[in-house]
Parts: sequence; structure tokens; C-alpha cells
Amino acid sequence: MYILRVFAFLFVACLANAQEQNKAYFLTSTPYIIEKEKGCVLVCNNYFNSGINFYLPVNFNISTSSREGIFIANNKALQIFIINAGKFSAQNNYDKILEYIKYECDYVAETFGEKLTHETEKIKSKKRNEVIFWYFLMPKNAQAEVTHQLFINFIYNDYIFSISSPLFKDDKLEETKNFLLSLIEYIVFSDKKITWEVLKKSIK
Repeated sequence: MYILRVFAFLFVACLANAQEQNKAYFLTSTPYIIEKEKGCVLVCNNYFNSGINFYLPVNFNISTSSREGIFIANNKALQIFIINAGKFSAQNNYDKILEYIKYECDYVAETFGEKLTHETEKIKSKKRNEVIFWYFLMPKNAQAEVTHQLFINFIYNDYIFSISSPLFKDDKLEETKNFLLSLIEYIVFSDKKITWEVLKKSIK
């Protein structure tokens, strides 16, 4: 409960403005989890009313939470969120993601009344183009047990796909970073609704 409480607070702050501009996006079909011999498969159809369907087969447990788009994965709080890339004016995907990052950082800085320190890194991925890993240090007046917020962003079907997790005081940044990076390699997107027939080959 503690990790969810802290995580929910942080992302209300971080993504409130983005969600305000995406009021039409809501979960039209609840993500569901299928257990397999080792781990599980997270299935999401029409995610946040975007038409995006994907599943995430992993060798650890994932559970849903009471907050849309927030999960507990391998004992880590995890948010999977999408943002309409068309809201940003840059001409290429890489710059659109950078524009989005600045947008979020400016919002958090304004919310807490404190300049935000953040770092970005372009990542090579076997399956995704223009992947950016980035993080920001939590403002000192946030008074939370979290030191950083970590994000992985890439663009899929005109949406910025965001996977993120908080870093607690006892966590290692590189370890959480690698965890997020591994997830983007496992995600499988589908043009059609994901059914049991689609998943048969993935569940072993």
C-alpha cells in the first residue's frame, strides 16, 4: 500500500497536466493478466481509448492497481501511459519526445516551485526506434521517499509511449533503468484486438 500511495501522489503531480489535455483517453477495456508457468502476460486492448493493443509477456508477476495505468511489476511500481504525439510541433520523433520531456519537466517544476534537474539519454533498442531514457530528481520540497522518477519513451502509431517507475532511496538507478529497458523489448503490439488465439504462442 505504501508504494502505491507514494507512486500515485508523484504521478498526479507529474502527469496531471498531460491527463488534463487527454480527457478523452480512458480505459475502455480493463487490462487483464494471464498467469503462465513462470510469470504472466499483461494484456491491454484499446489502451486509454487510443486503438493501441499490446501484450507484455514476462517471467515475473504483475498486478493491477486501483489507478488506471499503474501496475506493480516484480515488486516495482510501474506506470504505462500514452500521450498524443500530435500535440507537439517537432518534425521528427526524437525531437517530439524531447519536446514532451521539457513539457513534463516544466510542469513539475512549476507545481513544486523549484527548478528541476533532469538527464536524457538516447537508447539503442532492437525493436524500437528513437528511444529515450530520462529521469529527474525529485524536488526537495516533495517530501517523499522517492529520489528520482525514471522514464522510457518511444513513439508508436502517433503516440508517445511512456513506461516509468520511481526510484526509492535504497534502489539503484542503473538496476531500475535496465528493468525499464527490458520491458520495451518484451512488449508486442497488435493491429487487432488481442485474443486467446493471439496469445497461445506466447504463453508457455
